Amino acid sequence: MTPDPSAGRPSRPLWPLLVLLVVPFVVPVPGRLERMIVLRSFGVLAHFFLPGVLVWLLWHRGPLAGRLPAALLAGFALVAACELVQGYVGRHPRWQDALVDLAGAAAAAAWLRRRGGGGRRWLLAALLLLLVLPWELRKVPGVWLGERLAARRFPLLADFETRRELALWGENEDQGQLGLARVDSLHGRSALLIGSAGDVWPGIVMHGFPRDWSGYRELVFAARRREGTARRLQVRLADFAARRDGCFRLFSVPLGDEWRTYRLVLRDGRPLGECHRPFRLDDMDALLFYIGRQDRRTVVAIDDIHLE
Repeated sequence: MTPDPSAGRPSRPLWPLLVLLVVPFVVPVPGRLERMIVLRSFGVLAHFFLPGVLVWLLWHRGPLAGRLPAALLAGFALVAACELVQGYVGRHPRWQDALVDLAGAAAAAAWLRRRGGGGRRWLLAALLLLLVLPWELRKVPGVWLGERLAARRFPLLADFETRRELALWGENEDQGQLGLARVDSLHGRSALLIGSAGDVWPGIVMHGFPRDWSGYRELVFAARRREGTARRLQVRLADFAARRDGCFRLFSVPLGDEWRTYRLVLRDGRPLGECHRPFRLDDMDALLFYIGRQDRRTVVAIDDIHLE
């Protein structure tokens, strides 16, 4: 039986400490911090350790003192509820964050069970759960190097001649069967493939480039459709203030081996493409490419993305 850790100790209010621990999950993140992709990635540490501290606190004092399973469930329920609240305070709830919260709470529970006389398997469980942190942070070095490369080459955004720059690209919201494969183009270089099959909207997104585009008038890129039925390629730009409703423009990409050059006119402070609000080119956040809906496998190659 697990001993009651609060036995013989004076009762103190529990709610101020609980509030203090959950506040970081619901307060808006400062814009300056949220713009720093690498620094923002270390928020996973808070998502892991704060739920663990919360479980320890609930086990240590209050009505759940000494009841480890109940403390674990209550601690995770509190931080999971905070994830739901985030959508109403200007933050972006993510199920991945909730999984890290659960791992942190479970690791603390396993560690407490080991201290309470459990076998070594509980310590092993805590250590295995701790591996969530290096897994979640595995991309940080690559992103940091990719940002340095992007800053040196700007206004070239991507030419896919080095794997380092691929760290700044990823699937958008895990939609579609996307391949970030490097392939030889007609000019003996490499290109980025967007590929998918079925009734989906596959897309790729780039972050981490220099944010100030105000001195440039066009976004230029080359593309060709290698296979498939979808002809329309959507290019979406998002400034920081409108990450959820970026402005876009549709381009027609015919099937064939010929590379074609496409241009999107940039207008600072004016509507951009299929957009009806002012757009800030001095505070860019993301660049996305989507393929239109298709009834069979479609592959579009993109290369030489730059500003003029």
